[in-house]
Order: sequence, then C-alpha cells, then structure tokens
Amino acid sequence: MLLGDKHAIPTQLATRFRTTGFAHALVISGLHVGLVALFLMTLLRIPDAPACLLTVILLGIYALVTQLQAPVVRASVMATIVLVGRALELRGSVLNSLGLAALVLMIAEPTSVLTLSFQLSFSATLAIISLHAPLLALLPERWNTESSTGSSTGMSIWGTWIVVPAAVSMAAQIGTMPIIVYHFQQLAPISLLANLLVVPLLGVAVAQGLLLGLVAPCWPDLGLVISGGVWLTVTLLMKTVDLFAVVPAWKLAQPDPTVAVGWMGLTVLAGLALYKPVLRGVVVMLLLIGANGWVWQREIKPQSLEVVFLDVGQGDGAFARLPDGKTMIVDGGMRSRRIDMGERVVEPWLRRQGIDEVDVVIASHPHADHIGGLVHLMEEIPVRHFVDAGQSYESWTARRLHELIREQGTRYHAVVAGDSLAGSSCILHEHSSTVQGHRPRDSTTGPSLCAYTTPVDSSCLQATSSMKPMPR
Repeated sequence: MLLGDKHAIPTQLATRFRTTGFAHALVISGLHVGLVALFLMTLLRIPDAPACLLTVILLGIYALVTQLQAPVVRASVMATIVLVGRALELRGSVLNSLGLAALVLMIAEPTSVLTLSFQLSFSATLAIISLHAPLLALLPERWNTESSTGSSTGMSIWGTWIVVPAAVSMAAQIGTMPIIVYHFQQLAPISLLANLLVVPLLGVAVAQGLLLGLVAPCWPDLGLVISGGVWLTVTLLMKTVDLFAVVPAWKLAQPDPTVAVGWMGLTVLAGLALYKPVLRGVVVMLLLIGANGWVWQREIKPQSLEVVFLDVGQGDGAFARLPDGKTMIVDGGMRSRRIDMGERVVEPWLRRQGIDEVDVVIASHPHADHIGGLVHLMEEIPVRHFVDAGQSYESWTARRLHELIREQGTRYHAVVAGDSLAGSSCILHEHSSTVQGHRPRDSTTGPSLCAYTTPVDSSCLQATSSMKPMPR
C-alpha cells in the first residue's frame, strides 16, 4: 500500500477491493503521492517556501524508493510543479500546471497517454479541480468550512475533515467512472458512499506507514507501538471493504464507439432542449430512432461464422459466433497467483462485444493453461452448456469448474466422437485415435476434444493433443 508491492496481496483480497471500487487503495497512485506530500508539509514546521522545496526533494526520494513506478513519477511531477510555483509565490492557473505536467510526461514518454494509469490520474485530478467546488456549493451554507464571521466553529471542523474530503473523493469518482467502465466494464455505485470511509482510513494508514518507516530504525520500541496502530487501521480498512462487498458491482457491456458517441450527442441535445423548446420534437424523434436502431442491431445478427483467437499467453482461448447466433468459448487460458487470463482477457473482451451470456464453453483438456481462465469466466458470466471429453484430473481448477457447473445449473456434457450441439452446425469430435466412439483415457496427456463447424471445409476450431508450441 505504501511502496506499491502487489506480490503479497492475496487474489481474493484484490478481487474484493476491485469489485467494490476500492482498487486504488491497493495500488500506489497519485492519491498516495498527495497523501505523502500532505504528511510532509504538515510535519515540516518551517517557512512555506523551504517546506515546499524540501517536500519536492523528499518526493523524489519516495519515487526512487518505489522504483520509479509510472503513477508515482506522474504524480510527483504534478506535485513538483505546484509546490515550486507555491515556493516562488507564482500565481498561476492550476489547470495550466496540470497541462504542463501532462506535456512533460508526454514528451518523456509519448505513449503514456494511452495507459490506464495516465488516464485515471489526470481525469481524477481534472475532476477534483472542476467539480469539488460546485459539489460543495450544493451543500447547506452551515456546512461551509468557515463561519460568516471567519471564525472556526464546530460545523467548520465538520466541513474541513468530513465534507471537503467527501466532495474531493466524490469528484474523483465521477471523473474516473467513465474510464473505469470503459476498461473494466464494471461499475460499483456503492463506492461513491463507501469511499467516504475508505479514503480517510487510507490517509491514516499511509501517514502511519511513513511515520513507522522514519521512527522504527531509530526507536524500535516506539516503532512497535506505531505498528500496532498500522495493524488496527489496515484491519478497519479491510473490514470496511468486506462490509460493502455484499453489494454487487454492475457488470456493463461496452458499447460500440459510434453508438457511444451517438448517445453522447443525443444527451447534449437533450440538455439544450431544456432551454430551447423548439428542439424538443427533434430530440424526441432522434431518441426514438436511436432506441429502435439499438434494439434491431441486437436482434439482427449476421448469418456468418465469426472466430476470434484471444491472446491469453501460453495455452488457448478462442471465441466463435456460429451462423445460427450461438456463442462459444473454447478454453480460457491460464490462471496463476499473479495473473488470471479469464479476468484479464476473456471476460473484458466479451463485455466489450456486448456479450452477457455464453451458450457453450468447451474445455479441450484439463491442463491449467487451457481451463484456468474458465473459472473466472463462469463466476462472472452465465454459461448454458459446458462441454469436455470427460477426462478426470485432480486439481483445484478442475474441481472448482465442476462446482460452478453444479451451483449455476449449467448443463454438463462429456462428449464422444460425432456428437453435435443441438440445433447447431457445430460438430464435436475427438482425436483420430478415439474416433471409434470409445471414451478417452483418464489421462490429460491423451486425446483432446476438437470441434469443427460444417459450413466451412476446414476446421475452424481445433485443439490437438500435441504439446508442441504453435508457430506464430
């Protein structure tokens, strides 16, 4: 949490944080750099200009300690520009400082603008700059951070420590929400409320961690006391996440870019129609046309075979949309402690295609690099039929797959040579060594399930028992 080392984070814990919209608490980001800068500025009881310059130096050391991770470098550059301007008493636009930081980073690494961390950092910062003041203006006047006389009141303390951080957190959530939906096809509405608790706890944990790092080498006994406080704060943070994890995130299909732009245009027109009644009829007509086009686009499917081979690293992962409209997944890539191809590749790709249910999942054979990603897929997307060759294999992945099949009521089929999908043109068969109708051997190194579709002459989907890598 403090240095960005994610290797020790259990997969289940990371999943809970991500699905509840708290993933930013586990990865080092601009929020962490901002908290570090705030902690240092508060800790340094010296004049403003020297404090700013010393904070810049310490932020540089912090970036080096975190191995110059891109989000830290980006946030440190942004903080440096702001702090140097403050030290030199230069009155400039915050938006200009933000733009200068973006320009510096893009000159150093032009492709950084395409990275998720770049987009999240700048969208969150821009949203905070643009939205936190309007959000505060919506609140009752008595919640202002200062009373009308300029003196501090009980309500001003409430505003300083609760209302203002809440407005900043909500502004950042609003700004990053479209990007999160675009990349992850997932939205956690509860995060807007829950971040009011998570962000303060995260700030306390980061401050305690920094203090522990400064104190423990010199006073181990005092460091032990501080570490107890760190444990308590982190435990509260995890319990808070568990509390909100019972509220499921919304899974959203990513629309076609042209459709998204079209709906954005209609939204703008609808806003204008509120002020120009003459446009209301036009907007209503365009909305009806757009709604009809969206419905018919989903209903009218091309009567042709579509096959996409997904890049899941070692192993296989393929998608097929058959001429009759049925969708099929063949294998799902690997799953390990560090990466899950079902989560990283297969499910996001299906969401981007607008697919929220899969008709058939085929497991060619139960090796981890073929069925590993299918576990996450079946946990997140309904599957109507699961097909394999009936091979038994004692592994957690294989057992979990069959648990999911039973829990979700998915129809399971162990096929033999010549079986076909009911009402489909897809034929399922096995390797030539077992085409006489015998069941495959109880060995994962034996024959693998193959499939082909009849409208084409050659096999469109195939998984053989050869262990040789396919040439690229």
